[in-house]
Amino acid sequence: MDGLHRQGVESAQVFDQARTSLDAVQARVRSLREQAQAAQAALALAQAGAEQVAARRAALQGEVVSPGQAIVTLMNPDDLWVRADVEETYVDRIHLGDVFTVRLPSGLRRPGVVFYRRMDADFATQRDVSRTKRDIRTFEIRLRCDNRDRSLAVGMTAYVSLPIGK
Repeated sequence: MDGLHRQGVESAQVFDQARTSLDAVQARVRSLREQAQAAQAALALAQAGAEQVAARRAALQGEVVSPGQAIVTLMNPDDLWVRADVEETYVDRIHLGDVFTVRLPSGLRRPGVVFYRRMDADFATQRDVSRTKRDIRTFEIRLRCDNRDRSLAVGMTAYVSLPIGK
């Protein structure tokens, strides 16, 4: 088209339409290449984390998903942690690195090391009606536990023994 336009065979309008179509096709090709690269990177990541397990599937076969939308959540079973909400009455006794006993529903016990303590309180979970009639707020803590035996599972209930004495 460029040559025909220079020779005066094609009008400027036809040439502009052809150039616009070419630009659109080139942009589409670039977009598809980027999507292919993203898919290859995702595949490489999935293959590198082959020890990880699918913890949650957000889309089923046959469902339509948008580009970039998560379809599965991967988790490493060796790197699970336990979350506990601690009443504000006790949170000042908990520090990073503290070791507490974590009890699973089966009765199995194991040590858990505090690696996270939320700095701000969450909404009140209880009302203290016996003493000062105030809301009791909670702070989230997280404890890392050894899970080589795969006893911990995502969403499992666990009980954390906290120091409530001196």
